[in-house]
Amino acid sequence: MHVASRVRYVLARRPWIYWVVVAVFAGLAATAVRAELDSIATERDRWGSTKTVMVASRAHEPGDRVVARAEALPLAALPDGALSEVADGAVVRQRVAGGEVLTDLDVSSRGGPAALAEAGTVVVA
Repeated sequence: MHVASRVRYVLARRPWIYWVVVAVFAGLAATAVRAELDSIATERDRWGSTKTVMVASRAHEPGDRVVARAEALPLAALPDGALSEVADGAVVRQRVAGGEVLTDLDVSSRGGPAALAEAGTVVVA
């Protein structure tokens, strides 16, 4: 008798074998998923503490008013000078991509042409 037909015959007479095999595979899948979730949690904890910073909601061109949202990010991933708040009426000095963390070099609270100049420079009308 062929192996496949023999297996079908055994499973037809003893259906509990089928369900034991299904339960074993379900247990293996659950164990694999749990291990993956644990490794994700371990990596997240490894990053350490977080800080709420301002992230650009859309792409900005120089002179655009800042449109940003607050987001908690790991300290290890933050650039120097990351802003935790943005003043009302602040404008962007340079191009900023959507999703980029805003820094004190990207944003100016002044208006007019002086807002687009780099810190420490003089603007003459």
